[in-house]
Amino acid sequence: MGKTKRGKGSKIMAIADRQGLPVAVHVESATPHEVTLVHATLAERFVRQLPERLIGDNAKPCLLPHSVAGFIRWLLSLSGINIV
Repeated sequence: MGKTKRGKGSKIMAIADRQGLPVAVHVESATPHEVTLVHATLAERFVRQLPERLIGDNAKPCLLPHSVAGFIRWLLSLSGINIV
């Protein structure tokens, strides 16, 4: 998306259904880790119903402590979403 005023860039988070149709899109600065943007991305979904399961991209190693990743997993489980 190009450089921001700080020169860091932007992240585009997208969630698609099993047919590849977009369910949610969220744009954020490049600073936060992707795991912390899941909840914000789901809040901006195009459909009313929350997904039952999310499959994350494991291409990059998680740099967050297990306690933070566990908190995100717990937070999503309150909404009935399972991380696969």
